Amino acid sequence: MVRTSAVALIVCLLPLLATAQPGNRDARKPAAGETMRFSYNTGAPGAELNGHNKLFIRVTSYFQDGSLRTYHPRLRRVQKLFVAYFRIPKDAASLQAVFYDRTKDARRSATESPVYTRDTRVPVRGAFLQTLYTDKPDSIFLREIVRYTNNFLAYAKYINIVSMIRPDSSGQLQIAGLRRRLEYYYRHSRTTSNAGLLTALCIAAVKNGDPLAGKEYLTKALNDFPTSAESDFAFSIYNYEHYKASGRGPGEDILPLIKRIFMKYPAAEISRDPDVWNALKDDLSIPVEAFEKVRRATCRTGTLHYYDLNRLPELYIARRKKTDRCRVLLRQELAYFRSGSVYREGGVTPGEYQLYLSLTRLDLARLALAQKDYRQSVAQASMAMHMINGTSIEGNFKRLILSVRAEAYRLSRDYQRSIEDYRVLYNAAAPSIKLDSLRLLFSADAAAKRTFELFAASLKKRATTNQGGESAVHILDLLTSSIGGVPVRIGDFKDKIIVINLWSISCAPCVAEISQLNNLVNSFNDKTDVVFLGITTDGAEHLRYFLNRHPFSYTILRYDGDLGKSFGTNVLPAHIVIGKNGAVLDRSIGAREDLGTYLYQLIKDNTDGG
Repeated sequence: MVRTSAVALIVCLLPLLATAQPGNRDARKPAAGETMRFSYNTGAPGAELNGHNKLFIRVTSYFQDGSLRTYHPRLRRVQKLFVAYFRIPKDAASLQAVFYDRTKDARRSATESPVYTRDTRVPVRGAFLQTLYTDKPDSIFLREIVRYTNNFLAYAKYINIVSMIRPDSSGQLQIAGLRRRLEYYYRHSRTTSNAGLLTALCIAAVKNGDPLAGKEYLTKALNDFPTSAESDFAFSIYNYEHYKASGRGPGEDILPLIKRIFMKYPAAEISRDPDVWNALKDDLSIPVEAFEKVRRATCRTGTLHYYDLNRLPELYIARRKKTDRCRVLLRQELAYFRSGSVYREGGVTPGEYQLYLSLTRLDLARLALAQKDYRQSVAQASMAMHMINGTSIEGNFKRLILSVRAEAYRLSRDYQRSIEDYRVLYNAAAPSIKLDSLRLLFSADAAAKRTFELFAASLKKRATTNQGGESAVHILDLLTSSIGGVPVRIGDFKDKIIVINLWSISCAPCVAEISQLNNLVNSFNDKTDVVFLGITTDGAEHLRYFLNRHPFSYTILRYDGDLGKSFGTNVLPAHIVIGKNGAVLDRSIGAREDLGTYLYQLIKDNTDGG
């Protein structure tokens, strides 16, 4: 009846009915409706938590329909142990649990468990689907469909896994075979209205390079099962492949259907999908209240993550609605980060913490600017700027923060500080910062005009090298290899402008921006002092197969080390530009709409004759 770990973790089942006999319970095989007892011994050897802070356990329940929900029971001291109880939800398929306090997770105490049937104590439908993402998906998939032959969600998840671990002709053949089997079920089943089957068919089609068929299955799934988690899974994979191919979100033919579900079913899985929010947020025909309902529904399921907290406040700011409510939410968000409560979600890295805390400050600055509280706007923007200075995200967000602060300075008539921020933006080739636009901004009065004229007179073309930038010696020393296995040291290209793209086949934004990067290479075909390197950890065979279908004009290099440690970022895509003097000219982390313009101007300003 007891399961122990290095820190004396105890998980046991308590019968819910007084008449139940202990001998009828198997503590190793929990069932829905039963109560689990979790305990933590802070005094045990190897204990990661000391009990000085409040202790919780994060229980993630994965359900048979593919949805999930997270719970956070607090542990209470019972003699020498900290104890919490958790009742297994109806239709749960598997559970993951980890103890934590406000500072960290006790990762060594993490536990996973499938859920079993109450009568026969065999794994329920979908009990092992979460473990498909390990290194043995084939055997797990076979185990599932042998017991539950019509669990089509298992097919859908497995096909998605195959497309990632075998992104070559062998994977395509395997997916094609599974697709034929699914189509047979579809033609011969008594009813074709099955959310799991439609989802599996949609994913098989788009992964097999047949997006039109995939869209047909997706449309039927959304029409017949608008609130289903399976339909949302179909949408997420379809949208991912569509984005890879086009660089855009959901197609115009899918959006009206998504919008109808969003408005009618705020608690639906697809309504709570971040991609859906992003696709609909600029649609002014959807009232703010519809977005509020979706946020409330997301909160109730425990799936409002720290990286989604700013969505509703930013909507308020963009539409200039409910600014008082916006301020309350942003202050709550700020407190959530500063108190350490964010760590209850797990897996939050220091870099992510710093990023989202600075973005919260930026939103507070934008809100204050909209409310004409210019002093507060400057203060919040300055704090955000201080947080990102010298970090890997500086290249992405410095322009955003400076543009808000510069405008706050200007509107408060502090023209000198404003023009200094605009000078940085101008020198960084920010797309919206042109001399003509600045002249219009600084035309309110004589003092503003005089400030601009002094600025214009002092302008000098940026130097062709970055004298004070971050050294790139650690990058230049890295050893990579061509797809054919020929060793290539990045430093072999010294004395040139080195434009690096960190990417992966499995990264949709990476694939979506390839066409922009190809155009960029074409723009500098006549320049011998610029080299473009696409660095990835993908396997050689997978790369050959991918590049035959998606030509990429960068020189593709493989790296067997840790990209995050070697290049200072765990986010893809990433772009690093190194000057001829061996200094990092700039970094850009993550996808961005102005990528082509940004890189073109940066390279042009730092090449001979630029």
